[in-house]
Amino acid sequence: KEPHLLYYRYSRQGDMQALKEFLTYEGTGKLNTLELKTMLATYYAKRDKAKTYKLLIEALSMPREELTNKHLDLFQTLPTLAFQLGHYQEAYVWSRVAQMQGVKDMDLQSLKSILLKDKKLLRKLDNKADAINEAIEDGHFKPAMAAIDQAQSSALPN
Repeated sequence: KEPHLLYYRYSRQGDMQALKEFLTYEGTGKLNTLELKTMLATYYAKRDKAKTYKLLIEALSMPREELTNKHLDLFQTLPTLAFQLGHYQEAYVWSRVAQMQGVKDMDLQSLKSILLKDKKLLRKLDNKADAINEAIEDGHFKPAMAAIDQAQSSALPN
């Protein structure tokens, strides 16, 4: 019944009953750690990109020992999902956060070319990325901090 073991049995042994039991914990608070939310997001990755994106953002606000190199995948995945969902401003912010977290090879040029039409917005997004990164580092990140104010620039895609 322990969520870590249930997910292990599903992911390593293909135990579908273990998956069913693991998924029953969704929304109950029993998956409220960085690792467990990430496991849940991994399950949804091929099924629902928007839900995966939301779960990964939630994961960053969950209790954890510390962020380690094993969490770099999370920071690589967030900008990719945001971009695939058409949320270009969020993709830019998460790409900047990923860079600050040590992810190598984050190419911001295509996003910058979209966003350079509004340099004031680009500065706001850079400031948002700095604030998010600081909150993550301090363990005070909340998912609402990742929201982009749609009124910032109606001329640019989100």
